[in-house]
Amino acid sequence: MRQRSLIAITAALAAGALTLTACGSRDDDGGGSSDSGNGGTTVVIGVDAPLTGDLSALGLGIKNSVDLAAKTANKEKYVEGVTFKIEALDDQGQASVGQQNATKLVANKDVLGVVGPLNSSVGEAMQKVFDTAKLVEVSPANTNPALTQGVNWAKEKARPYKSYFRTATTDAIQGPFAAQYVYNDAKKKKVFVIDDKKTYGAGL
Repeated sequence: MRQRSLIAITAALAAGALTLTACGSRDDDGGGSSDSGNGGTTVVIGVDAPLTGDLSALGLGIKNSVDLAAKTANKEKYVEGVTFKIEALDDQGQASVGQQNATKLVANKDVLGVVGPLNSSVGEAMQKVFDTAKLVEVSPANTNPALTQGVNWAKEKARPYKSYFRTATTDAIQGPFAAQYVYNDAKKKKVFVIDDKKTYGAGL
């Protein structure tokens, strides 16, 4: 199995702005994708999100944020000798498509990290593919507790995959926080629950 090593990768997402800096290589020889024109190295950051469909506004927000971070890093020369590029794939909010995208990103030796996806169900489908390839995945939006704490997270927390990270907190935090705000701060004593049959709403 081809060894993929990541020397440094940091990701932060706040108020729709994402900064991601990476350097290193997934090749055994320590070299990345060489740009013969300037002797530098090209690092590709993969992006997976729903770029079409009813969640495209959120998905394009993720893609555009990573694109801005890459352009800013190149302009400001955050990592000397490294040029950042992105490869964005549309998962259409579907787990099966996301898994196919994960396989495609893993096959690209220049990809040193992946930002996304938006949906927890898609993230779950991608986790094993990335972990097997030792390719880091950072989601700015996944909230299902099981992704980082295991399926029995309510009783015993166990991290399923070492390569998966997220910058959003989980439903187990968001749900109670929202309920406490509504009851304690907004002083609402009666509520109506509207079920849109979506996985995110059920978990929250």
